[in-house]
Amino acid sequence: LAGLLLIGEAATVLPLDLAFDGVEFLPEVATLAFWVCDILLNFNTGFVDKQGRLVGDRCRIAKQYATSWLVIDVVSTLPWGSMLSNQGPKLLRTTRIVKLVRCVKLLRILKIKAIIQTCAIK
Repeated sequence: LAGLLLIGEAATVLPLDLAFDGVEFLPEVATLAFWVCDILLNFNTGFVDKQGRLVGDRCRIAKQYATSWLVIDVVSTLPWGSMLSNQGPKLLRTTRIVKLVRCVKLLRILKIKAIIQTCAIK
């Protein structure tokens, strides 16, 4: 539930931040900590395989997560804006690019679709 709320927050606040500099509802550190914990938890969360069996083997869980959501989670969790703005004056001139890179966080909206589809199957 907290993840869905943070995704909703990003989907509403991020466009405002792109349009008007400095709009931020939750501190970036708080959301970064949440999503890093989410990634770690996903390596320990079982899943239902194609045969309908619950998989609890950590090796299979890690492999499943690595081949599904891991890349999107890592890319959308990294603080791209902070990382790029620390690269010196050359990149500071391109603040629009830094802001647009932050839109990568909206990739998490794809997770909402997957969660809804999973709930609809049950």
